[in-house]
Amino acid sequence: MPSVLGRGFFRPREKSLILLVMVTFACVCFGAIFFLPEKSALGLGAMDDLHENRVYRVYQELKNAGQDFIIPAPPRLDPAELNPNLRHGVIDRPDPHQAQDKARLLAQIEMDLEIKELRQKAAGQRVLDKPQLDLAQRSSSASPAHPPVPPVASIVIQGGSDADPDVQKRRETVSRFHWVTLDPPLETRLGPTSVSMKIMVNKKRALGLASVITGLVVLFVVSMSHREPAPNRAELVHRAMVQRQLEVARNSDDLIMQDLDTKLKRDFVRNKSALGLGAMDDLHENRVYRVYQELKNAGQDFIIPAPPRLDPAELNPNLRHGMDLEIKELRQKAAGQRVLDKPQLDLAQRSSSASPAHPPVPPVASIVIQGGSDADPDVQKRRETVSRFHWVTLDPPLETRLGPTSVSMKIMVNKKRALGLASVITGLVVLFVVSMSHREPAPNRAELVHRAMVQRQLEVARNSDDLIMQDLDTKLKRDFVRNMMKHAWDGYAKYSWGKNEVKPVSRRGHSGSIFGSSNTGATIVDGMDTLYIMGFMEEFQAGKEWIAENLNFDHMTGDISVFETNIRFVGGLVSLYSLTGDELFKEKADHVARKLLPAFNTPTGIPLALVNMRTGSSKNFGWASGASSILSEFGSLHMEFSYLSDITGDPIFRQKVEKVRDVVASAERPKGLYPNYLSPKTGKWGQFHTSMGALGDSFYEYLLKEYLRSGRKDNQAKDMFIEAANDVANQLVKISPGGLTYFAEYKYGRLEHKMDHLACFGGGMYALGAKTLKNSYENEWMKIAEGITNTCHESYDRTDTKLGPEAFRFSDAVEARAIKSTERYYILRPETFESYFVLWRLTHDQKYRDWGWEAVQALEKHCKAEGGYTGLKNVYAVDSPKDDVQQSFFLAETLKYLYLLFSDDSLMSLDEWVFNTEAHPLPIMGKNKLYRPKGSNNVQP
Repeated sequence: MPSVLGRGFFRPREKSLILLVMVTFACVCFGAIFFLPEKSALGLGAMDDLHENRVYRVYQELKNAGQDFIIPAPPRLDPAELNPNLRHGVIDRPDPHQAQDKARLLAQIEMDLEIKELRQKAAGQRVLDKPQLDLAQRSSSASPAHPPVPPVASIVIQGGSDADPDVQKRRETVSRFHWVTLDPPLETRLGPTSVSMKIMVNKKRALGLASVITGLVVLFVVSMSHREPAPNRAELVHRAMVQRQLEVARNSDDLIMQDLDTKLKRDFVRNKSALGLGAMDDLHENRVYRVYQELKNAGQDFIIPAPPRLDPAELNPNLRHGMDLEIKELRQKAAGQRVLDKPQLDLAQRSSSASPAHPPVPPVASIVIQGGSDADPDVQKRRETVSRFHWVTLDPPLETRLGPTSVSMKIMVNKKRALGLASVITGLVVLFVVSMSHREPAPNRAELVHRAMVQRQLEVARNSDDLIMQDLDTKLKRDFVRNMMKHAWDGYAKYSWGKNEVKPVSRRGHSGSIFGSSNTGATIVDGMDTLYIMGFMEEFQAGKEWIAENLNFDHMTGDISVFETNIRFVGGLVSLYSLTGDELFKEKADHVARKLLPAFNTPTGIPLALVNMRTGSSKNFGWASGASSILSEFGSLHMEFSYLSDITGDPIFRQKVEKVRDVVASAERPKGLYPNYLSPKTGKWGQFHTSMGALGDSFYEYLLKEYLRSGRKDNQAKDMFIEAANDVANQLVKISPGGLTYFAEYKYGRLEHKMDHLACFGGGMYALGAKTLKNSYENEWMKIAEGITNTCHESYDRTDTKLGPEAFRFSDAVEARAIKSTERYYILRPETFESYFVLWRLTHDQKYRDWGWEAVQALEKHCKAEGGYTGLKNVYAVDSPKDDVQQSFFLAETLKYLYLLFSDDSLMSLDEWVFNTEAHPLPIMGKNKLYRPKGSNNVQP
């Protein structure tokens, strides 16, 4: 039997194709091994990373592009519109406070250049000259001593909707490519100067892509090579002859095999193609012909069962096997091969007594078993065996016993399929070899030392690169918060303009009892500085006009809260004066503060809680421990009143709060703690209830912040804070079984393990004290700050809405969760976000920004309404009912702290500003050029 892969298996043309594949494979391997670009001595792709470092590339482009590289170029702002020290983002102008520190940028350039020189010296190239950066810096005539802020050489486009359509188009173009790397280079006009930026392609990725393309090309060439060339004239004539001869054979074969299952299969083979392209290959695949070849060697016993004697009237005596031999002879002669002798078959023939005159009929040389149901079980078994292989081609050969003679049948492998499989394997091997060729040999000791040095240098570059990418993400989040402010303000302006607050669900005005019964525009005054910081100048101007025309407490009726009026109105107005220098705001602050002075007319000078705007009479809340004054209220006046005296020149305000301070300092504290109640008549403490939450919170905050606001001159405030902070840390700071740090309350002679949401400001307070006072308690206070802030985050994270409850408790069974139904509400409070903001500014720990962003998403999902943002009645229910009130402090505090959390440290720097308990920024004396004391040059910027 001839071998399947014998000498004559492949035709000369096919051998040539196989040789072509092997040569291609060898060329690819040779090129991959010897001609791939060598890795730099920096090793491990270090210099590739250097090439890809965006900071380095930007500065290389900046050398030619100049200061206009930033898009859009920051316009010069009208001094009447904007204070240069407020580097906020606005809708129609760039955001200058995105700038990084100039020294850090220049240091980064120096490091990039040193790395560049190392690489170029190693490659023997010319070292580029150090780029001379001459970035434009803005200056202000109003504050000439204030250091200008250099713009950042960054491709980041500022948020907002620019009026210039060209600027909008550039923003859209750049925003599409923030997170992708392009090749070919992107030609982008960045401002007035055209900068051609080539965004580098990672070499490893390029080599991998080239490898894949090479493999695909090899597969395509090999598959296309299977197509035979157009036949010449001699072949066409020969095929026509064979076609006529095969037609006769088919007719005879049809009569012989008319009741056989094999006929359908042979027709399938015959119809595969017209006898042109690949027809002779199909002829080879004809099963009758192949079995005949086997029959030549196997003998007469090959057919099982032997064909019965047929009637001459039913069968044409021209047998297929004879025609097959004639076709074989024709083909071999055409190919110049030796013609095989016709085999002499001595096949057993059956005789019939019924028809002795019939001539013997030789059986058909076919492997097909006759149809029907044979009684012989062996025959049935053989039929089942053969039927399983009617439509498949197997390799290795199938050893099948057919009858008495054992025949080794090799079911031929389709050559096209074999070539295709070989092509696939070749392509895969090419890909493997090319990918393996990228591997570097093990570095020697010198290389390892060099790599370590470069790795440290590149780490600085990567960190700078990461900062730029983080800034992109941070800017998007900051702009999102800015849009929240726009929605909150627009809802108020549309549905409740001039009222105190808005009901965002029912879309109507709301006046809380703390503001009396009159329309005082509390949301306008409370939110104005946030508008200014965020750059909403049109809305700011509308609010300013309302204040000028309508804010007049002489027309008010009813009682108002001294504490709330001070922190929201007086604090908001003096903050606006410091930011803008506009005398209007100072005059309004003076007007409101004087309306509060009657509350100080007590034997001790401790102010009462409520004052009537029409009559000037004052009183305390009836529920407050024997008509006592509340610690957090009379203790949270010092910052605003002292600063108001400085800018007006009237000492009356400072005198009032200093007297209050003296009374508190002289009162003996039970167990070293400050109770929440103090009698304004006797100066004695009332009910012994100490809390860092409601009734006590901002008293401790103002001790530290007034010391900072005074330029660190108020030592009485400093000493009182240190003493109070340590007493609270020793007696009220507790750690739960689960490791959560919290403030307990001292009440009725025992500790109550409950913490108010209001007490979450304590994390920021302790952190600010630790970093500014620099005393022996620094580490302990910082640990408390981080622990309290983490606990407040846990109180948010353990609710279904991811917003914190009004109060939460700690026990063996529950931690940081509200138990009572009256503690489960959330009214858009800001204290947790204040601590996020302060801790971020002091530590730059990314988790605080991550936590802040979680809160932003929760507010947007659960609190947003058509008319603004509403509080929730149950934070443990996703579909919680809404309280339908947008608190004014949501604009003044919550959104401001979240916005600053995602802003640059230079915006409202903690070195220059200190925030009152309503988040209104007040300038630090001696640190901030905008302090504007009486008699100084207060010309508007």
